[in-house]
Amino acid sequence: MLAAPDSHAAGRPDLRTLSVSAPASATSGALLPVRVVASASGSRAPRVGFAVYLSADAKRSKSDMKLTSTERLPRLASGRSRTVPLAVTIPVAQAPGKVRVIVCLDDAAKVRERSESNNCRAARQPLTIAAPSTDPATAGAAAPAARIAAELAAGKLTPAKALEYRVLARFGDPKLPAQYAGDPGDAEDDGVLREAASAWADLPKPTRKAIGEYFLPPPVRQALEQDPSALVRAKGGKGAKRGKRNAAADRLGDDSGVDAADEDAAPEVCATEYTRVKTWDNVSAAGGKVRLHWERSKPEDGAKAKALVGDVTRAYARFKQMLGSEPLSDANVGCYHGPDGALDIYVTPVWYKAGVTVPSAQSDQHEADCEGYPGFVAADPDHPRYRLGYTIAHEMFHAFQMAYRYKAGCKDAAWLDEGSATWAGHLIYPADNAEHLFKFVLQYPHDSIENDYHSWVFFLWMEKRFGDAAIRTTYRSLKSTDSTAAVDQGVGLRKEFLDFAKAGWNQEPEASFAAWDGLATVPHVTEGFPSGPVVPVNFHLAGQKERTAYSKFSLRALGRDYKRYPVTDEKLRSLTFKNPLAKNPNVKIGVYLTLASGAVRWEDWSGKDEVKLCRDQPEQDVRDIVLVYANATPAEQFSPADVLIAATPEWALKDSCETDLPWHYEVLWGQLTYHVEGHRPGNANDGLCVLNGFETRDKVDFVGAADGSGFKPGENVFAKTGNGEEIEGDFGITAEKPTRAHVLDGCKGWDNSGPKTQCHATHNDDMGPFEIGFRMTAESRQAQVATLRWGIPPAIAGFFDADDSVCNVGTLDHYLDDPEMYESDVLMTDLAGTKPFTVSLSGDWSWTGPGDLGDKGTLTYSYEAKMRLQRVNADGTPAT
Repeated sequence: MLAAPDSHAAGRPDLRTLSVSAPASATSGALLPVRVVASASGSRAPRVGFAVYLSADAKRSKSDMKLTSTERLPRLASGRSRTVPLAVTIPVAQAPGKVRVIVCLDDAAKVRERSESNNCRAARQPLTIAAPSTDPATAGAAAPAARIAAELAAGKLTPAKALEYRVLARFGDPKLPAQYAGDPGDAEDDGVLREAASAWADLPKPTRKAIGEYFLPPPVRQALEQDPSALVRAKGGKGAKRGKRNAAADRLGDDSGVDAADEDAAPEVCATEYTRVKTWDNVSAAGGKVRLHWERSKPEDGAKAKALVGDVTRAYARFKQMLGSEPLSDANVGCYHGPDGALDIYVTPVWYKAGVTVPSAQSDQHEADCEGYPGFVAADPDHPRYRLGYTIAHEMFHAFQMAYRYKAGCKDAAWLDEGSATWAGHLIYPADNAEHLFKFVLQYPHDSIENDYHSWVFFLWMEKRFGDAAIRTTYRSLKSTDSTAAVDQGVGLRKEFLDFAKAGWNQEPEASFAAWDGLATVPHVTEGFPSGPVVPVNFHLAGQKERTAYSKFSLRALGRDYKRYPVTDEKLRSLTFKNPLAKNPNVKIGVYLTLASGAVRWEDWSGKDEVKLCRDQPEQDVRDIVLVYANATPAEQFSPADVLIAATPEWALKDSCETDLPWHYEVLWGQLTYHVEGHRPGNANDGLCVLNGFETRDKVDFVGAADGSGFKPGENVFAKTGNGEEIEGDFGITAEKPTRAHVLDGCKGWDNSGPKTQCHATHNDDMGPFEIGFRMTAESRQAQVATLRWGIPPAIAGFFDADDSVCNVGTLDHYLDDPEMYESDVLMTDLAGTKPFTVSLSGDWSWTGPGDLGDKGTLTYSYEAKMRLQRVNADGTPAT
């Protein structure tokens, strides 16, 4: 006897998982994109969630590993189905091997259904899980985009077909052939839709049909899934007409015969109007320049969107200020583009990513460049790795980028776009730190900075070093050159790349990125794996008087390298760095020097054949050396192959600094001034005027100065005398036009032996070039000071030529009788250093007669001598 049907069960809803698709491969710790098609029948069911399991087989059992998804199935009318993208994270501890992905709807059994046996379904193909790569050179090599690129390079795929497969791989589309399937998240390819939009006019019809749905806004995609009859195929709009076949079509491998003049170049499915979009709501931001959309059936998404209006407004204003432009309006786009020309941001689950920015139009041109496009943004409100605000900021910056035209094509600038957008997310949300997931550029410095999302640290450095102007100049330059050359125009790579390499050390003595953003990642060595931070190598003599150490490096273009050398041997006194590539302008070398005093300084050694450090000098007594190499190959020298620079600089290590003599100097300027006053009273009876009872006086001011005598080979040298350890040298500079001015109180009446009369006058002596100089001596190289002896002129006052054209004063003179008045000390550290320094001598002296000849009177004398010096090499180049 057959049982009667359960009348209560007949009225219950029935939720079904119709199909499950997942990648063929993934890595432990990575996101796993899964696509589920689910349906509902019977009475209207509440919204329920999904659970994803990793199973050893295709059957659900207790041993399966559960990966919870935050996405829920929308309320569906009876008989309707819905495609739902899920994103879950594979545990880091998941063992490599093959598993099956199972998805269960209403796993918590919250809904009483007619049947509970159709809620779970396994993906058709197994999932191969691999351990994550620790080698940046091979990371992502097994990702779909990498395999597609390899097939393209081998000639097994045409450029058009490779582009199609990259789009399908980017969104985990089941239409992607199995041999290219894999983990889309293992290597990012998010700019591929802009590439496809740029190439649209030359893509074969099958390719446009295969990828066209990914250009549709979420409301249209949703409507297409539920009710295809609600869509109206485009009959016009940008890209509606296709020109004749040309070289661009040949470049893309368009051999499908779709070069008819009337071929529709719009997406294969394009809604020009959709009046039934009443299931979505929106809120305006940025003064109407942005609209945030969400499904009305998901009020929690609407709450998140409304909460971000202020941040979106702030981000829009900041990006506009930075770039000096705005996203293009989509008001004139032929396909559905929202209610107006504002930038549309859809808060909704995204096709296997946290967010995506999609061009709203496709090119009708046959050029190889990348046009400016309007676009829309989709951002996942529940992504397990990125907060919604950060995702929107990142994607909004892409919308600003898409306003620019790229001469070298979309793919060329992909690293630039993703790196700067990741930095832009940090700019708006500096405390979010989602960008810290991308640290390859810091961690693996041997590779180029052009590493997609990971290059965000370069843009953070650009901001800190140059401000908004560098970012703006870079993007404006893309219309006329490629991405690397554009960055070169923004910052000057050859000139400034060493500064980025310096910042990339990111630890003591300068923790740049750690200070700027709390990012503590430090450079790793990559010779052998597993890699780790740079290992210090102690500099020591190993009991020898001298030895040689080597600092080998090998760098790709825009790569860096770091070496650390603690100095632990006190017998090691002299270190000489020798650079065999000093004449290569692309080889940049800098160094952090930590001294015994604890002081730290940075020096640029680029272009120097050798640099000497003497630890006998406090300012060169190094205790730690961090050597920074950078390959600053300029943009015009880049090619498809890496520009490799390799060399093995040497360090000559010795137990003595004696070989650093002689020292050569350039005299930067010199000056000698003195003031003399001589006076005889009227009753002296021993002068030419005072014989007549006249008081005489002379005030003398001398000024001799010279600037920039420059370097003169063989002159101004401090060297050993050849008679032991003593060091000496003569130093001088010529004052071409010195002045000596007199103020005279004397007498006249000498021409005709007439009566003598008192007079007052001024007089300037006619003088030729005057040498300002001194001799310097030191007991030895180890002395603390050197002694400076100046040739100070004697104290002489008076002027007499028995001519009534002048006021005559009898001469009063006396030599300084204290030798110490001519001497001063100079620190040997100043003389041995590389910075300009000033030596000086000054003093006051007075004398009261009578003198040797019985003359009576007084002399006062004050003087000051100065000279500015800088040590140089024997050829006049700056000493180091």
